[in-house]
Amino acid sequence: MRRLIVAPIALTCWAAASSAPAIVAAEPETISLWDGRAPWVGALAGQQNVPRNQALYVTMRDGVKIAIDIWLPADLDPDQEIPTVLRATRYWRATDTATGEPEDDRNFDEAELFNGNGYALVVVDARGSGASFGTRPYELSQEEVRDYGEVVDWIIEQPWSNGRVGAWGVSYSGNTAEMLAVSGHPAVKAIAPLFNDFDNFGHLVFPNSLLTVGFLQDWGEAVHDMDLNDICALRDVAGDACAELRQQTSGVKPVDSDQDRQRRSRPPSRSPA
Repeated sequence: MRRLIVAPIALTCWAAASSAPAIVAAEPETISLWDGRAPWVGALAGQQNVPRNQALYVTMRDGVKIAIDIWLPADLDPDQEIPTVLRATRYWRATDTATGEPEDDRNFDEAELFNGNGYALVVVDARGSGASFGTRPYELSQEEVRDYGEVVDWIIEQPWSNGRVGAWGVSYSGNTAEMLAVSGHPAVKAIAPLFNDFDNFGHLVFPNSLLTVGFLQDWGEAVHDMDLNDICALRDVAGDACAELRQQTSGVKPVDSDQDRQRRSRPPSRSPA
């Protein structure tokens, strides 16, 4: 029987059984600019064909394009195969930045930690959220859950993958880590869900039979603003403050091929009730 490690320390346990070392803090590495096939990605030392970071679409079974970010170790050898840590979210996998520097990407520190210890990092925008296409009739739909298994299919086909994938996350991302385990995918070896919601209705909506009106309203407004890619509404600023904010970020990070940034502004992704 295949064993799936499920615990807050799962990824550390998995590391001991894989070719990668245990996860420890790593010193930041100097990153040089790559040869320009994708915006601002870092280059692996002495190599030209493998970018440090990519943002791209993976096409699902129904043609829906799911946005992902890939971070690879800066010292990865051309023929080296490594395990992957996956984190999926409905709260924007990354934010667009005016500088275009990898150090300003909000996933940079996480990537440094995992890459520095021999892991690829893949961050996913859930179906119908962030820069991904598709609709969201409700959270953690069956289609969304199936997507995560297909993202794993894509990962293990990459030349840098050793065919082993783990997933982690906090809150919603912890939920998606659990949902990835539901797929029963043989490449998924460990999950580490933190502060995940075992019972959304009982824990979040109606704890102790009390409707959490404030939470539902605040959360609903926040994800509505995210799904509209309205960075000013999300940060609750207007006028000059909004204009200044838009000089720093336009909202969700687009994929590298989206040069006209068509996913920066779009109608709500939810299906009508």
